[in-house]
Formats: sequence, structure tokens, C-alpha cells
Amino acid sequence: MDRRKPYHCATPESGSTIRRSCMNRRNGSPLLLPAHSGGANIVVRHHFPEPENFMKTNLLLGASALIALTTASAFAAPAPVRHSPAAQVLYNQNSDSSYAYVNSQNYTSGVTANNDQAADDFIVPSGKSWKVTEVDVTGCCAYTNAITENVYFYKDKNGAPGKLVKHGSFANLSGTGNPSFAISLGKGVKLKAGHYWVSVVANCNSKDGCGWGWGERSTIENDAALWQNPGNGRGTGCSSWTILETCFGNAYAGDFMFELQGTSK
Repeated sequence: MDRRKPYHCATPESGSTIRRSCMNRRNGSPLLLPAHSGGANIVVRHHFPEPENFMKTNLLLGASALIALTTASAFAAPAPVRHSPAAQVLYNQNSDSSYAYVNSQNYTSGVTANNDQAADDFIVPSGKSWKVTEVDVTGCCAYTNAITENVYFYKDKNGAPGKLVKHGSFANLSGTGNPSFAISLGKGVKLKAGHYWVSVVANCNSKDGCGWGWGERSTIENDAALWQNPGNGRGTGCSSWTILETCFGNAYAGDFMFELQGTSK
């Protein structure tokens, strides 16, 4: 199947039978495909398989197999909003889901060449100063509680993440919810007016079935979202920051779903 067409399929392993669930991206309707080893047409609610199983399960997936795809009934709801008493929504694009998910993960075991990272941008308005204390993201398919999150804030450099913001790197956080997370940043990070990028990366062991994907939107705010796989274990050639449609085809053009909370002055 051409993975660049405007529909998306997940292919999990279920015993000796491999089944697919697909969604037509144009109208959001589920597509029914037969199980590879025979049987009735079904729709299953799973994500892409863990990296170690790509070959041994003979999935016949292309380089974009890291995209987690799901039916509407299995769509991961947006992360819960957990306003602290002094918090406010500073920026919100946690909506307009395209029902596609892009892997952004640090594999704590297994095929570490598959380690990848997704990022999206936002702008602190002129004359404003933000203190971001929480990041909410919509995600899919962690399939384990043994998961933590890294959050990074970068200054923009020519339309891509540049230098890390001072005190803008947060490691091994435990967000509320799973697979959509409300991630507290503790004291947070201070941002002056300007153009920034935020990246959320899940840390988990793929042998536990973890394959976290960041939910995509159908629309783009500011610059298009970016993705990189420095070890090129995915075989896309996107070893540095690249727009999604270059890595996976036009059907994947869009931003990621996230919300920033904190205080503004």
C-alpha cells in the first residue's frame, strides 16, 4: 500500500495474524481491510508495531511506518487541562486533529537508531513575557505506564529549532494522562517576546510495546512542524529538521497538537 496516499493505516501484531485499521483522511471514515492471514474484515484500534518487530512480523511497511494511525473511535482525546490557580492558556493549537500521529521518542532499549524528535513553533507576542509552566499534548499509543517525557524549548533559527532556551530543557517528567499528557514543568521557563519551538519526546522501552506518537493537526500555524531522525533508522533521510510532508508525503502536511499554560505579563 502506498503510504503517501490520503489515508492512514496501523498494522499491529495480533498473535500470528496481522490486521490493519485505516482511516480515509479526506472524510474521516474508517476503511476496512482484510487480515493478512485471512478472516473477516475488521478495524482494530492499535498503533504501529514496536521497532524490533518491523522485520520479524513481515509487515511490509514503508519508511513512514512510524506514523501511528487510528480510527475515529480510537482517537486519543486532547490532554486534560489542569490550570493551576495562577495559570492561564498562553497558546493553544490542541485541536483540529487530522487523526495522524508522528513518532517522537527516545527508545530506552532496542533500535536506538530509530530515536526521533518532533517540534512545532509558536510566537510570544510583542511586548509580552511568558512563564510557561505546563505543556499539554495530544498523543497516541504508548501502551505502557513506564513512560516519561522530555520537553525542550528552542529559539528559532531560520525557521527551525536553534539554540536551547536558557533553562528550557526538562527531562524525565511524568505528565498526567496517557497517551495524551498534561506535563508540568515545575518552575517553568521564561520567554521574552519572539519566535520559539517546543519539542516533546517520550522516553519508553519499545519492548514493552511503547510507540508514542504526537497528534497532528490538519492546519498550520506559523511555520510548519518539523521532525528529525538523526540516526536515520527510519530510512526517510530526514536526519535533521525537515517538514513532515518531505519525510512522509503530502498527506502528512500539518502541525502538532499542543497547548502552553502559565502566566503572562
